[in-house]
Amino acid sequence: MNRNTSVIAALAAGTALAGLAAPAASQEAGGGGTFSVSYQRLLNADAEPHNWLMVDGNYSQHRNSGLTQINKTNVNRMVVKFAVDICGWSCTPNLFKPTDRMAGGGHPAEEAIPLVADGFLYIEDGLSKVSKIDVRSGRRGDWVWRYDPKITSYRNRKGVALMNNNVYGCGGDSRAFALDMRSGEPKYETMLLAPPQRGNTAMTVIPNQTMTAPPNVMRTAGGKDVHICGRGGTHAGNHSIDAVDAETGKLLWRRYSVPAPGEPGHQTWQNAAWMTTSQGFWAHNAFDPVTNVILAGVGDAWPSYDPEYRPGDNLFAGSTLAIDVDTGAVKWYFQYIPNEAYDNDSVNNMHIWTTKDGKRVTSHFGRAGFWYVFDLDEGIKTGRANPQAGGANMPNIGAFVRAHQYVDEVNWTKGIDPKTGLPAEYDANRGHQVYLDYANNAGRRANVGKPMYHCPAWGHQSVGMEPSVLDLERRIAYTVTNDSCTTGNYITAVRETAVPIQNAFMATTTMPAMTATTGANIGRGFGIVGVNIDTGQRRKIYKDAIASGNLSGLLGTAGGLLMSAWPNGEVAVYDKDTGAKLWNFYTGTSIAAAAITYAVDGKQYFAILAGGARGAISTAPNPGAQLGGNPNLWVFGLPD
Repeated sequence: MNRNTSVIAALAAGTALAGLAAPAASQEAGGGGTFSVSYQRLLNADAEPHNWLMVDGNYSQHRNSGLTQINKTNVNRMVVKFAVDICGWSCTPNLFKPTDRMAGGGHPAEEAIPLVADGFLYIEDGLSKVSKIDVRSGRRGDWVWRYDPKITSYRNRKGVALMNNNVYGCGGDSRAFALDMRSGEPKYETMLLAPPQRGNTAMTVIPNQTMTAPPNVMRTAGGKDVHICGRGGTHAGNHSIDAVDAETGKLLWRRYSVPAPGEPGHQTWQNAAWMTTSQGFWAHNAFDPVTNVILAGVGDAWPSYDPEYRPGDNLFAGSTLAIDVDTGAVKWYFQYIPNEAYDNDSVNNMHIWTTKDGKRVTSHFGRAGFWYVFDLDEGIKTGRANPQAGGANMPNIGAFVRAHQYVDEVNWTKGIDPKTGLPAEYDANRGHQVYLDYANNAGRRANVGKPMYHCPAWGHQSVGMEPSVLDLERRIAYTVTNDSCTTGNYITAVRETAVPIQNAFMATTTMPAMTATTGANIGRGFGIVGVNIDTGQRRKIYKDAIASGNLSGLLGTAGGLLMSAWPNGEVAVYDKDTGAKLWNFYTGTSIAAAAITYAVDGKQYFAILAGGARGAISTAPNPGAQLGGNPNLWVFGLPD
C-alpha cells in the first residue's frame, strides 16, 4: 500500500483528520473530468476564468479574475459554502513536533494559494503535503488523494503548479516532485541540495536547506518542459533557483543568487561575506514566453541591517533577475537599492503588460515605497552602460523606464534617479552606501544609539511584498501597503563565531557587530493603494489602522472587487473604485495566504487557506482568533 492510498484508507475508516469528507476517488472516476492542463491552456489562462490554473492566475501575475457573477451589488449576500481541514502539521505521522532549529522555527505558516482545474482543487500545507479535493458539488470538499513527502524540514509553502497531467511541487526539504494528477502517485522526487562548494571555494554548511517559492512550469523556446523551484529563507550560503526536466526530474540548470569568483557581478562583493549571506528566491516568478525568461525576485542580503559587514553593491541581493529558462543565464537584472540595509526583499509580483504606445513592460511594487517600470524587450539587449560599481564584467542591467512613489512618506532617499532607476544618493565610488535616514552622512554603525525615523516602516512585511493585482481594464495596479514609519534607536548585537543564527552558521571569522533597531511602527496603518499604470498617479482606496499588518495580499475580479485577509482572521472584500468594505467574515484563526476565485457549473466561489500564521496579533472585533490554528480551506459563494 503506497503513501497515498494508506492515507485514503485511514480517512475512509475515520481514523485520521476528523471533519474531512470521505475520499471521492470513486466519484472522480465516475464523473469524468479533465486530467491534463496543457501548456497552451496555461498560456491562455485568462480565457478560462472559471479555473485558477496558477498561483497568480496567469504567467503575467495579474491576479485579476474575469469572473463577474459575484460583484458589487450582491457580494454582501455571500456566505460560507463549506470548509475543509487540510490537516497541516498537527496531524502528521507521530504528531510531528517542529523545533526552533527547523527552518522557519515552530510550526509552519500556511501560505499556500490553491489551484482549481475543472472542478478539482489542489493545495499543499506547510509540510509540503499535497491534497486534491473535489469541489464540483459546491456544497462540500471531497478528498480525492493526498501526497505526503514526510519531510522534517520546512519554511513556508506557497502552492503547487499544474501542467500536462502532473501536479508539481517544491518541497520544504529541497525536493522537486511531480505527481500524477489522477492518482497522486509520485512520478519523480529529485533532491536539489546545494553542493558544499562553489568552484574551488568551500561554502558554509547549511544544516536544513529548504525551498520556499512555489513552482513554476512552462515550455521553453527550445521545446523543453521545465519545472522551476526557488530556494531561500533565513539560511546562509548557496541559495539558488533550479530547473529540472518536467517529465524526468533531471536537473537542467542552477542559478545562484550570489555570483561566485569569476562570474559577472562577483566584484560587487568586496570581502568574503558573499559566502555566508542569505538572499533567497523565495517567492512567485512571472514568465515571459516572448523573451523566454522568468522574472525572479531575490531576497535581501544577510545580515540584513549591517551593510558595513558586506561592503559593495552585493549583487544580486534585492534584485529582479530575468533568467533564460533554457539555460539559466541571467539576461538582465535590476538591483533596487545597492548595499541596502532595510531587509528589502524584492519578491513581489512582476506584472507584465503593454503600454498604450505598444511597449511590452513589467512593473513591480518595491518594498521601499516606489513602483517601478522596465522595458521587457529592451532589457534583453546588451551593451548599455551599467551605472553600478564593478567596472568590466558586470552583468547586463535592465532597461529602467520610470518609478513613482506609492506610499505616503519616503525619507530614506530624496528620490529615484530618472535615468538610472537607482536611489539619488547612490555613489558608485563607495563600498558602503549611505542613504538619507543616517545622520551626518555616516553609516549605521556610526549611528548606534541615536534616534532613527525611517519611512516606510520596514518592521512589517506589507510594503510591496504580498501578492498584488493588475486590472488592465481600469489600467490600475493595486497593492496592500504599510504607510507607517519606524521609530526608535539604532542598536547593536554581537554574534560570536560559528553560532547558529536562525539555523544558519556564520563565517569562520568573528562577525562584526550586527546593527538593528528598537522601537515601534507609528503613523498611518495599513491600506490598499491603486496606481494608474499609465501615469503613475496613486490613490489610496482603503485605510485601516490594523497594527498586525497584512500577509495575504490581494485578489481582484472583473466584478469590481478586491479580496484580502488579515492576521486577526478577517477575510474582507472591497470595492475596487471606492475602497468601501462590502463584505467580511471572521475565520477564527490567523491568515497569511492569498485568495483565489473560480466557478463550477456557472456558480462563482472564493477560496482561501486560513491558519498557521506565526506572529499574528489577535485584535478586536475578533479577540479570540487563534494565532496558529490548524489550516482550513474556506470556500464562499452566493446562497443557493
